[in-house]
Amino acid sequence: MNTFTRKGQTAFVQPGYARPYGADQKAVEMMLKAKRPVFYTGGGVVTGKASEGLTDLVKQLGYPITTTLMGIGAYPQSDRQCLGWLGMHGSYESNMAMHHADLIIAIGARFDDRVTNNTSKFCPTAKIIHVDVDPSSISKTVRADVPIVGPASSVINEMISLVQGHTIAHPEALAEWWRKLTAGAPIVKASFTSLPSRVNCLSLKKWSKRFAV
Repeated sequence: MNTFTRKGQTAFVQPGYARPYGADQKAVEMMLKAKRPVFYTGGGVVTGKASEGLTDLVKQLGYPITTTLMGIGAYPQSDRQCLGWLGMHGSYESNMAMHHADLIIAIGARFDDRVTNNTSKFCPTAKIIHVDVDPSSISKTVRADVPIVGPASSVINEMISLVQGHTIAHPEALAEWWRKLTAGAPIVKASFTSLPSRVNCLSLKKWSKRFAV
C-alpha cells in the first residue's frame, strides 16, 4: 500500500487499481479548460516510444513542457515550448511553471524527491493528471486527481484524437501564462557541443549576468 502526502493531508492508495472508465475524456476536458497548464514528462515517454505523439499533442495545445533528466529526448529541447529540465538540476522557468500551474499533465514521470522536494508544499494550486504504465507509480508520492494506467503511446494517441476538433477554453489566460513564464531571463538552449571553448563559456556568463553559475 502506497502512502502520499500533499497539502498537509495523508492518504493511502492501493496499487494495481484498474484504469477508471472515461479517465482519458476527463483528462482532456481538464486540459482544454486549464489556465496555467504544463506538461511534465519523464523516461516513460522515451522507453514507451511516445515522443512523436507527445510532440504532436503539445504542439496542438500550445502548452509549455518540462522534462526530467530521464525524459531528455521525449520532446525537442530546442523548441520554444520546452522550458528545459525540471527539479534541483533544472531551470528556473520549469520549476516556476510547475509551482504555479493549475494543471500538471504528468506522463511517464515518477515525482521523485529531486522534483518534489517537500511534497506537502509541492504545486499547491495544481490538479494532476498522471499517466504511467505501472499502476504502483501513480499516487505513490503525490496524489493524482486523474490517474491513467497505460502505455504512454496509446494514452497520448487517445488524447490526440479527443483534442482534435476542440479549442482551448481560455486562450487569453494561456497567453498571460506564457508571458509570466518568459518574463525573466531568456531561456538559453544550447547543446553540449555548442560551447567548445572557455571563451564561449565566459561570454555566456557575461551575457547571462547573475543567472550564470
